[in-house]
Amino acid sequence: MARPAKKTIDYFPHQTNHGKTMFIIESRWGNDGYAFWFKLLEVLGSKDGMFIDCNDIPEWEFLLAKTRLSEEVANNILNTLAGLGAINSECWAHRVVFCENLIEGISDAFKRRIEHLPSLKRVIAYINHAKGGNMQTTIGKGKERERKGNNTPPKSPPGDDQVYRTKKGKILKGKQFEMFNQFWAVWNSQHSYPKGKASAADSWLNLKVDDDLFEKIIRGADHESGRRKEILDAGRTAVFPQGWLSGRRWEEFEDQGQTVNKQDKVITANLPSWMEEEGLS
Repeated sequence: MARPAKKTIDYFPHQTNHGKTMFIIESRWGNDGYAFWFKLLEVLGSKDGMFIDCNDIPEWEFLLAKTRLSEEVANNILNTLAGLGAINSECWAHRVVFCENLIEGISDAFKRRIEHLPSLKRVIAYINHAKGGNMQTTIGKGKERERKGNNTPPKSPPGDDQVYRTKKGKILKGKQFEMFNQFWAVWNSQHSYPKGKASAADSWLNLKVDDDLFEKIIRGADHESGRRKEILDAGRTAVFPQGWLSGRRWEEFEDQGQTVNKQDKVITANLPSWMEEEGLS
């Protein structure tokens, strides 16, 4: 009797240098975010078709048990991963996790196999069968609507994979486009308030963001997203992203951190010498 064709993988590449996706996940959720991402890849690699249907209660409960996170945190991380393009956002809209980068990374493992490499096309077919709909047609219509909207990217010029048209009609592309999308995902990661994106893109262009400034903005945006629900629950108006960027409001978050550090140093300096000698400082 022939051995069944293998449809899973035993390992996947783990790069020593990570991109901005891991930076954002770690800055928001610390080691929990780091562990969740790689445990998610492990689960994906062990599945036929290499996707996870989170509508399936046993599958969802297993993922939560594997990652040891609450349902709320897991959903928030997956929403952020979808916003960053780390998992397919259209599949995740149906609560199905599929990572095209994982498939690209393990493609060599399938070269000598009879079984075909898992693909987005097959996942779409699964979703359409499970939902009784036509996901591919829906995606196509959605992209067509985006091209007609005033606050959405136009068709990409030759040589550019992705662009975004700002409210003033300027074009955001290349690395600036990528960084702005990552900022937008973090801005909406904890409490979604997706208004003013096109205007925020104008503010972003004016800042001329480099890698160092990007990290500061991301830390501040994460802090702002975390406090937005409290602001709205108190009946106050949350700041819009374009004003937050134009006003360099992330610097307020940095200033707060510096103030705390200065206070800590003053308190430590005023401790009695016997406490310092006993290691109580």
